[in-house]
Amino acid sequence: MVGPDAVAARAVELGLSPGAARSAVLLEVRSAGAPDRADEGPAAVSRLTVLRTVREVFRDRQDVAGEQTAGRYAVLAVAHEGRAAPERLPERCEHLLALLAERHGLDGRMAVGEPGTGAAGMHDSYRDAATALRTGPAVFPGERVFIASELRVPHLLGSIPPPDRARFTEAVLGRLREQPDWPTLRETLIGWAEGGLSLVRVAERLHIHRNTLLYRLEKIGKLSGRRVREPGQAIEMYLASLADILREGAR
Repeated sequence: MVGPDAVAARAVELGLSPGAARSAVLLEVRSAGAPDRADEGPAAVSRLTVLRTVREVFRDRQDVAGEQTAGRYAVLAVAHEGRAAPERLPERCEHLLALLAERHGLDGRMAVGEPGTGAAGMHDSYRDAATALRTGPAVFPGERVFIASELRVPHLLGSIPPPDRARFTEAVLGRLREQPDWPTLRETLIGWAEGGLSLVRVAERLHIHRNTLLYRLEKIGKLSGRRVREPGQAIEMYLASLADILREGAR
């Protein structure tokens, strides 16, 4: 095993500042229209060509970029003021994905870890980005860039052993999951909690009429036997709904 001191020494040899804060950024690509697998990149596009495009976007001399496996790339993006600031990383990721689609016909998705320093900080940032890349598509379907700091709760739920998570979900949601409109009810429960249990804010968030929201909440309460308008029980149902999404995404 290579120790942190050896890693720092090698970084200095390469002209890198080992103490600089960096965020791990992960990229998975596949051919446009191909199955949802990271190893389905087109044979006509060389890995080196893709890596060149990655390094064009992450071009700071302190950035480190490389290929991990076929269709998967990693960047340690240094945190500076201005364009390289951590809050600008999602924008840069979107730009890279647009270039990959335009130049190489590749679909992709990316995840960003929080900044860390030293070997331990880089390791934590990488783990968080890897988890975000795995859980993000289930929680935010249709999105292409996933931020680890926005996925802390799903990350925590995902760390629970599946049998224990399944028992919790079953105990809290019961026969709600048997309803034909369960996906809509689940979306309502998630929106209800994330909207602060405010009828006005949640109705706007879900793009529905306030009376429609009231109807759904009443239906959820009758089917589950829970008082969904009480914060404690609403949070339980929110967590169980997220756990159900993770279960669905793991199939």
